[in-house]
Amino acid sequence: MSVKKPLLNGVRSSKTARQNSNSKPSLARRRVEKLLGAAYDGFNSKGKAVCRRNFIFHMTDWLNDLEQLGALYKHPEKFDKRSAEQIVAAFLYHVPWHVRAAARLMLQHTPEDIFKELDYKE
Repeated sequence: MSVKKPLLNGVRSSKTARQNSNSKPSLARRRVEKLLGAAYDGFNSKGKAVCRRNFIFHMTDWLNDLEQLGALYKHPEKFDKRSAEQIVAAFLYHVPWHVRAAARLMLQHTPEDIFKELDYKE
């Protein structure tokens, strides 16, 4: 008897966006994390170490989504409708909440949706 896999709730993220948890971060990634930590420190000289680590996580967890979206913007001719749809949806599902959390941690400010009312006016 075969067992069916449960249906996914939402859009599956790209397999290329997954980073191997056993892999060592690249030199570029470590530099980005160091710069992000310095940026955090500039706003929070007395910030907690755990908040700093969480900020860096929220600013880096979606780097692969950003790279894929950047590739789509830079070379749209290399993508078809379906792959563009997947890249954009993955970005929109994953990134906004991380950015919102990062803003809360670094700026002590939780961004509101200032465009919400404008988007629905005709």
